[in-house]
Amino acid sequence: METSPNESPTSLELLIPWELPLDQHLSPDDRVHIDRALRQLLQALENSSLQETLSRINQALEELGEIDTQPASIRSTKTSLKAWEVEDYDRYFQIRHVRTEQSAICLVQGLLVTC
Repeated sequence: METSPNESPTSLELLIPWELPLDQHLSPDDRVHIDRALRQLLQALENSSLQETLSRINQALEELGEIDTQPASIRSTKTSLKAWEVEDYDRYFQIRHVRTEQSAICLVQGLLVTC
């Protein structure tokens, strides 16, 4: 897929909704990274320049770095949706449902990619 300078080639990696952690204990290092990323996002959203906003968001994503994720297959949706409907939606919107030990970082990355 070809993207313009304003677009991110990153697919949106989401945790499975019914597996979201109810409580999250962060290491001091993760606290610093998440705090920095969220502050950068707030600064980016206050900016009137689209280019500067995208640049700051991409910088925040880069600073968070890569996390280890494994694809999560959805066999049951725990909703009225069928698994194939969720897969079709995910494919259309370039969403990957994943599992990871770094769920807090994954949530913040998802927020940044969405913005």
